[in-house]
Amino acid sequence: MKKTFDDIFNEFFGEALNTEAKNAEIRKVIQTIANFKRHNAGELSDEEVEMELGQPSTTEEYIEDGILYTKMVWKTSVGEYMKIVITDFKPKISIETLEEQLAEAVAVEDYSTAIAIRDEITKIKEKK
Repeated sequence: MKKTFDDIFNEFFGEALNTEAKNAEIRKVIQTIANFKRHNAGELSDEEVEMELGQPSTTEEYIEDGILYTKMVWKTSVGEYMKIVITDFKPKISIETLEEQLAEAVAVEDYSTAIAIRDEITKIKEKK
């Protein structure tokens, strides 16, 4: 199929318009990366970076071996930005509280919960 002058003109100038939009997005990505570098150097706070990106699209947390992992993902028009925060996790619940919960679970005959609580108490006592 032969292209008309209008088809060629629109392809050429349409690409030019798309290129401008792409360049604007690229400048935005470069600025965001520069801000992350400034953040890592201590020049920008977490709050300042998160203000620029807004709320994360997704946040996931899990605990393994006493360490809390928090993964935050921001979805943008040019891709995803990910931040992983690793912190020590100290159980906030005491053995006494767990023992009370264990007694309650046994009293109401919720043995599966009682077993899980017993195992948690055992893990805490073994670490001491």
